[in-house]
Order: sequence, then structure tokens, then C-alpha cells
Amino acid sequence: MQTPDVKFRPRPDQRAWLDHYAQGENRSLNGALADLIDRAMKADPLRIVVRHCNLLGMQFYDVSVGEHGDAFHEGQDKAAAIAAAHAKAKELGLPRSAVQYRTETEDGPAFGQVVASLSEHA
Repeated sequence: MQTPDVKFRPRPDQRAWLDHYAQGENRSLNGALADLIDRAMKADPLRIVVRHCNLLGMQFYDVSVGEHGDAFHEGQDKAAAIAAAHAKAKELGLPRSAVQYRTETEDGPAFGQVVASLSEHA
């Protein structure tokens, strides 16, 4: 999978800090940025979220990358939603444990309630 180049224009103070960090870690600027992103991802790992939605009597499943991402899969088939989530996790190099199952109703929190284990619903 070819990924597009990312353009990043830091403010002058950010660039000075990045240069200082890269030099202190004996890394290139790209290596330093990758290291900082890896640290952030360890603190806040990326998830693939499967939501079982029961809204206004309609039941369906949607799947997104992260809590707030746009759904890349939506439908009424639970198995298809879980399969799509696992395929996306594999595509992104994430472990199967990155897939989370949540329930959402009109009375529930905005992005659903975390359910203890996906395997209970698979």
C-alpha cells in the first residue's frame, strides 16, 4: 500500500523544538517525528470501532477507524461488520485486540458504551 507524502509546516518554535529533540536522540527529523508519534500511539492506541446501533427502532452496525472517524462499513450484518473491522486492523498492521465492540442507543453516550470483550459478541 503506497502512502501519500504528508506535508507538515511547524511553527518556528515547534521546528526548533523538533530539531533539538532529533539532535538529542541522534535521529533524523523524520525519525524523531516517527518516534514521537509512536510514543503518542502507545499512550493512546488506535482502535477499530464496531458499533451496534439501535436508534429509533433501527438496528445496524457501523465500523470506523478510531472513536470519531467516518464509518467505512455500515450494514445490518454483524458478522460482516466484524470481518470488515478485522480486515482494516490487518491492513493497518494493528493487532486483533485493536478491534472494539460498542453498543449505542438513543439513550446511550454519543459514541456508545465499551463492551468488555469483542469475543462475547463475535
